[in-house]
Amino acid sequence: MGIFFRYIFVFLRKDFQLGIYTYTAVFLSLALYLNYRYNFETEVLRKLLGEPWGFLYALAFYGFIYYGVCIPKLFASKKLYVLADVFFWLRTLFFISVVAGGISFQSYFQLSILKEFIDFSFSKEEFRFVSSNFSNLKLVLLWFLPILLFYFFFERSSYEHAAKLKPKPFLYGITFRNFKLRLYFFLMLFMLPLILFATSLQPFLLFYPIFDAFQIQPVFQLSPLAAMLSFELIYGMLFVCTELLFRGAFVIGFSDGLAEDSVLPMAALYCSIHFGKPVLEAISSIFGGYILGILAFYTLSIMGGIVVHIWIAWLTDALALLKKYADIGLPKSN
Repeated sequence: MGIFFRYIFVFLRKDFQLGIYTYTAVFLSLALYLNYRYNFETEVLRKLLGEPWGFLYALAFYGFIYYGVCIPKLFASKKLYVLADVFFWLRTLFFISVVAGGISFQSYFQLSILKEFIDFSFSKEEFRFVSSNFSNLKLVLLWFLPILLFYFFFERSSYEHAAKLKPKPFLYGITFRNFKLRLYFFLMLFMLPLILFATSLQPFLLFYPIFDAFQIQPVFQLSPLAAMLSFELIYGMLFVCTELLFRGAFVIGFSDGLAEDSVLPMAALYCSIHFGKPVLEAISSIFGGYILGILAFYTLSIMGGIVVHIWIAWLTDALALLKKYADIGLPKSN
């Protein structure tokens, strides 16, 4: 626990500036208010993403969120030389494009391609099951493969981190070196009462579990438990790629030039991909993304973030499921 707080305090001592942190808080508060007041993500952005040109809309939106925090942060840190670095722009645009490409193609695929090919082949429940799993698998591939190619073809073998030249960790932090589970245990313990509270709220129970096999007819002759477990396994793979992209590429990948300045813009961007989820989850993603970013920055590993992220996701679904059926028992599928 001691090293956990040491990382946080040391990072804040180096990075915290009242002006830029206040600006970021106001920026994200306004973005959150506009999104949930006018249902921007669900009523506007998601419809645009379902069009063939949805990628450009997504790129503009996520680029606005990221650069809206990153550029002022660099000004506040007096690192204007970074803005003159062509590779900074190429790398940030590429990673933002990966975020936008995965989310936009996912929406277009669900609304157009997937429906056209299997809508008449499967039952309604089977279509939902296949669609949910395909959505997660697509995002895994659309985020993982571009990062993998970029890493091997464009990244260098070493970079400057914390004023020392260190070997770059494999694939932006896919390494158990410096990984200590006890470092993340406190974070997991801290999240437990928050998840218990969240899963007692109606907005969360309307959204979670993501896929409820106990509420539908059996799919592909699978039992409800087997269908749930197969979904959750693929669902967990999604968070490996989420950590690789946000804590890996956006933090560890930029720790050579941006150093501590890489974390705050990442947390803002990470919050924006939660705009379609309950508002409390979107708000908590700022703090969760920020803390996991700090830990990734110092450990140069995303393995702890993967463990925490999957634990939170699976626990949320499990508690939401138990909450739904605690009083009436699990429904039996016909």
